[in-house]
Amino acid sequence: MSTSAVANFSQQGSVDWVKLANAPVNLTVGVLSRLSRARLEAITYHAALLIFRPAELSDQGQIRVYDAIKKTESFPSLNKALWFGFGIKHIIHDFAESREGLACVGMCAALNEYFNIHSSSGIISELWKMKKLPQDYTPALHQWSALIEACSGVLSATEFPLILGQILNQYHRNVLGTVRTSRTASSSESVAEVLHTVFEASKRDITEVHITGNRDCAWVAAVVHWLLKMEVEIIDDSGTICWASSHKWPSSEGYAKLIVYQDFTPSNRPEIVKKYHVLNGGRRLLSLSWDEETCDQPIGLGRVPWETCLGDTFGISVRELLSNYGGIVGRCLGLDARIFENCMCINGEKSSWAESAHPSAAITARKFALATRDLLPEIRANNEILESMEEMIERKLQDEKMEYETQLEALRTACACSRCRRESQHAVYEICMLQFIKFLPGLVRLLSTIQMPKNLSILPSVAGMEQLYRQHPDPLTHFESEQIFDHESIIHLSILLFCPSPQNIYAQMYNESRTSAMSAGGLCFYLNTLCNPTGPPDEASLLHVVPGRIHFNNFTYETIEDDRNALDQRGGFYVQSARAISSYKDVVASSTEGLDFTFNVAETATNSKILYSNYQISQKNRQGIIKFGIRELYTEICNAYSADDCQGKTCQTPDGIESIWTDGAGYISTGIIPAGRAPIVRALPNQALEILIALTQQKLANSGPLSTLLQKQLQGNQCIRCCLSGVINRGGEGGRRDHAGSFGPMTRNICILTDLRGIERTAVQDNSVN
Repeated sequence: MSTSAVANFSQQGSVDWVKLANAPVNLTVGVLSRLSRARLEAITYHAALLIFRPAELSDQGQIRVYDAIKKTESFPSLNKALWFGFGIKHIIHDFAESREGLACVGMCAALNEYFNIHSSSGIISELWKMKKLPQDYTPALHQWSALIEACSGVLSATEFPLILGQILNQYHRNVLGTVRTSRTASSSESVAEVLHTVFEASKRDITEVHITGNRDCAWVAAVVHWLLKMEVEIIDDSGTICWASSHKWPSSEGYAKLIVYQDFTPSNRPEIVKKYHVLNGGRRLLSLSWDEETCDQPIGLGRVPWETCLGDTFGISVRELLSNYGGIVGRCLGLDARIFENCMCINGEKSSWAESAHPSAAITARKFALATRDLLPEIRANNEILESMEEMIERKLQDEKMEYETQLEALRTACACSRCRRESQHAVYEICMLQFIKFLPGLVRLLSTIQMPKNLSILPSVAGMEQLYRQHPDPLTHFESEQIFDHESIIHLSILLFCPSPQNIYAQMYNESRTSAMSAGGLCFYLNTLCNPTGPPDEASLLHVVPGRIHFNNFTYETIEDDRNALDQRGGFYVQSARAISSYKDVVASSTEGLDFTFNVAETATNSKILYSNYQISQKNRQGIIKFGIRELYTEICNAYSADDCQGKTCQTPDGIESIWTDGAGYISTGIIPAGRAPIVRALPNQALEILIALTQQKLANSGPLSTLLQKQLQGNQCIRCCLSGVINRGGEGGRRDHAGSFGPMTRNICILTDLRGIERTAVQDNSVN
């Protein structure tokens, strides 16, 4: 079946299907190869062109889709073994060579910005059925899913998600939990019927297409406005035009108009007057409850601009909170930052919930204040919030937690939600100001760990912002500075924040403790340990978010996981010597030559959507290979990171502190380490491969049935004495009690030094740190 044969399909009269079945396929080997790597069959490629041939993109619509495709990029991992995003050999570039191909990419990408992949593929399948072709020529449903996956993410960094969010806002105005309870999902058949009518309007002399129904009408309006040669008007229940496209097509040239009538009745679906469509609604969703039923819903809520993301997502109550109670908001943010810093930075001793803090997550109060200004424009624009936050960060307080609870209590009296006003039968707002003020620091810390290309910035989704808010503990029962964010859930939370549809929440579908990269909702999320494993902790632990998917050998994948089978069988080479010291004047960093670093990536026959990977280090002329996972390395960096900082302070020399000083690269074994509580020290060159070995050793080698676990601390902005003191304060050697009160495995503390400053400092005054 050639492209020209598809283009000239007769839609009336009889078709010689036998002759058609024997027609040659006019595709180059290169195109067939790219189709195969996208898991698409040739019949699906031709069927897609046929489906979208009637869709008449406007000149501006064609330019928008073409520019979006041209703008796509691909970003490499270490050694360019993997790529993230869209490559120059991606199949979307072949689609872009024709008008119907551009329409296909634009429509499929737009579908994925609102519906989940299953509903999107169902709509494409229904459009194909309307062609009324023999069943033998119908691609399987998984092929339509592959088509949606190939195109998803193309429009993520364009204006389309923002336009969609603006139109959706007409359906769920300012009050969260009132108008938004009318979320419904239309059937694939009704959405496909409306699209078919819109596509055929210019050919059938239909001057106006009128639709009414639920929120899916907003998606239809956004697509028609952004891509097609049609004007759009949205009319509310009073008959007033509440939104209209700015471009006016000349009626004399036969351009049609789409008129949308808002209908907040959950059972209604978009319909056709002159031709009039109603989209039939699916099940009504409960008010923002996030149970299994809600997660299965196939619709999203659009995206919001960073400049107004808080007010646009949470509505009147948050706008009122920021404008009328800026002093309380600022004081709460400043106090939260101080409490968090105190929990993280007390001589290396972290609180139980701060163990999972992230090196890039604005740990210190000063970094938090700067991150809040940079990441949330609505906060930056409010001087009262900024001044109050600075005041709390700088002021000397006896008890930050007590002051924090006082500020929360003052805010509770102003909050009009049902929980804070239990005596009131009719709460004014659904959003709780207390819960929001507890959610805000976690959002700042999450955003501070995410990195996106400047020209491909992704806007946050409304559904994701709401879900992150809903995940936070009840502020009336949790006054501690608990966070929605920790390093173990960074990929899950980022998917929640940026994926356009609630169904793209894949947290229950994969093991995040082993995952270093994942594609979802047309976006790719990958850890920087895949790109720069030896970088500083605050860089190596970043998460990248880009449009596209994971590519290996030009095939696409959904997930990269640590290769557990390879890691369970790892051998190793070992540190050759260790000695007890208490004087540090002559110590030097241990450098090892001849280390070879390899990045292994493997496919599996049992799951074609997952890649398994690991790093391995070997040394010339020595037996043994040390292997560790990419996610394992990220986790160890976060767990070992120390936020303590003695810069600007005068500290004593480390002389007098006993430690076990090791030399060389490799694993530490029990045979060279004397018993006792003295911490083990590994002094290694900054950003060297030896650091990766030290971080990923879980226990002392050859420790027998009673394993000795290693508690690691990676030197931050500290001198040697402060780093050693922090390690000593963490305890060890006696084992740790578990939740039942029994002692767990034996532990030894290990201090990983990357800077030997502070060795020659002299003793100091009474105000010394240690």
